[in-house]
Amino acid sequence: MKRLLRVWSGPLILATLLLSPLVLAQEPLTVEWHRLEFAPTFILAGQARNQGFGDVMLQALMSRLPQYRHRLVEAPLERVLDRTSTSPSTRLACAVALLLTPEREQHIHFSNPFLYTSANGALIRAADYRRFEPFLHEGRLSLGEVLQTRAFTLGIARQRSYSPTLNALLAQHAGQPYLIEKGGQGSTPSLLSALSAQQAVDLVLAYPLEAAYWLQTRRSPVPLHFLPLTEAAAREEWRVGCSRTPQGEQLIAAINVLVADPAFRQSYLSSHAQWQVQLSGVLRGAPTPSESPQP
Repeated sequence: MKRLLRVWSGPLILATLLLSPLVLAQEPLTVEWHRLEFAPTFILAGQARNQGFGDVMLQALMSRLPQYRHRLVEAPLERVLDRTSTSPSTRLACAVALLLTPEREQHIHFSNPFLYTSANGALIRAADYRRFEPFLHEGRLSLGEVLQTRAFTLGIARQRSYSPTLNALLAQHAGQPYLIEKGGQGSTPSLLSALSAQQAVDLVLAYPLEAAYWLQTRRSPVPLHFLPLTEAAAREEWRVGCSRTPQGEQLIAAINVLVADPAFRQSYLSSHAQWQVQLSGVLRGAPTPSESPQP
């Protein structure tokens, strides 16, 4: 009997060790990549579905980070920010094309900039251009002066960052009837639809490329015009953001290595350049590809 115990004890100990959580290979951490309706960065519908330059970057990121399990999630901005702030230790919530703000940095680890873009500006109906001429300074619209009149209704996307300066300006007018905040998926396209239909809003904040894509894919009953803002920076820095956890910090460090690699950057910068060329001339007043920030 003792001999039988000795014979079986070896395999039993080995099996116990092999099944031990300390020995078993850990399951790869799941990264949830949140995409919002933000064409042509992310294109969630239509003939160009998944062909936005943000989609291209996400595919490149996932292929270069095989140590993680990747999952794509479509969600509005409010949910994206909530998930990145509250994700459990079993998964990471990340998003591409975020602007860094002090408030967001409390809950989110941010990568180095991966893209420099033209700043947000004001979309108006082209026929209303003369109404805004008193607020133009060397071709740039003073949004602060426009809001002080209380005579124009501005549409913005809820929880979207437009830059620290613009965020502070908008906060001064929060809750006023002339400032309409739209939430949910597709908030900016919805506001652009209201603008073009001459319903509720007189101007909308958006990126020029974003507005040009909307014009190209929708049938606007009236032409729109883009006005750069005196309060906006010359360019904006887009970053990747992940949950502010040790795992999130580790992933952001790996992403920083990738975005510093010229070969990796070319994978999505070429797509961004193609969209700039394709949408050039669609939107009046928008910067041309040669006038846009260079990487």
